[in-house]
Amino acid sequence: MSRHSIGNRWQALIAAACALALALGVAACGDSDSSTSGSTDGGEGSADAVEVAMVTSGAHTDSSFVQSWWEGSQQAQSELGDAAKIVWNDGLNSLDALDRAAGAALTNGAEALIFTTSEAPQLVTEYAEKFPDAWVCGLEAPREDYLANVCTMLPQYWEGAFLAGALAGLVTETDRVGVVSAFDIPVQNLQVEGFALGARYTNPDVKIERAITESLIDSGKARAATQAQLAAGADVILSAVDEAAQGMYLAARDAGGYVIPQYTDQYESAPDVVLTSVVYHHDEVGATLAKLAVEGELEAKSYEFDLATYGVGELAPFRGATGEAVSEEARKQVAEIQKEIEDGTIIFPGLEELGERGSGESISVASLKGGT
Repeated sequence: MSRHSIGNRWQALIAAACALALALGVAACGDSDSSTSGSTDGGEGSADAVEVAMVTSGAHTDSSFVQSWWEGSQQAQSELGDAAKIVWNDGLNSLDALDRAAGAALTNGAEALIFTTSEAPQLVTEYAEKFPDAWVCGLEAPREDYLANVCTMLPQYWEGAFLAGALAGLVTETDRVGVVSAFDIPVQNLQVEGFALGARYTNPDVKIERAITESLIDSGKARAATQAQLAAGADVILSAVDEAAQGMYLAARDAGGYVIPQYTDQYESAPDVVLTSVVYHHDEVGATLAKLAVEGELEAKSYEFDLATYGVGELAPFRGATGEAVSEEARKQVAEIQKEIEDGTIIFPGLEELGERGSGESISVASLKGGT
């Protein structure tokens, strides 16, 4: 399904970056650091129900990344009924916590374990080897080789971020846009650099401001980073953080400007500054993997979820006063660009290249359509 290839170097980059972040006591690779932990069962199931455990850092009440995955677990339980027992466990904000929860789930009889976080790809391999009769799946880039009981899943984040960047390039009145992200790691860089590349695709004069906060949930840091970008002239800023986006909304409200949050539709959180949202449908991704596990249809491969097939990365509707900032011409151009992504007219570079910090400004825009 994918138009991209990836090697072991990519996996090593993810593992090394995540291990470093976890060692420093912060969450990484797409989930929030939360003091709240909990384990919830979607349902009891029957005596012979297939048990699927889903584990992650962050809180399922974050109104963002983690909550979307949690909703997928509930959706799968509802659709599968007594045939399944979907067990959810969040708040696992360290490598040790993820390790313990994974081991406990499989020891207690889970037939499939799904990491809805990309923080610990090494644990996917470790537990697949320890429990060869169970499936172990992780949120990560495709592997070159798969154990017989390993699968991976990858929403193609760069497509939605590119679309958001294309919109920002059309809407900006200052020819300066920004991105506030949590970490300098490949999974987040795909979003940051996809956005930068998209902005350049529609606006060759655009300049991109970047900031790293080292936290997905610290709204104070996100607010300060946003204020600095707004002061530098940026008027449209992409959020690559979770709950910390609340601080970005406050900064945009105080100084003027728009925010494009990611992961879920967050218009209601700040209708006066949210221009649109990049929606990745993690609920559908999670539900799909859980249902395949229960139905015994998982395969040792990468499950990739893209804009064309799954709507992963689509922009939320333009609404209210912020929607009025997007002209009809801009809407048409964004729709055309989405079609170009979906039909393969726009072809992105390999993930190793796009996952490098700063690559969104070094990659040739013409190369996306076969130019040089």
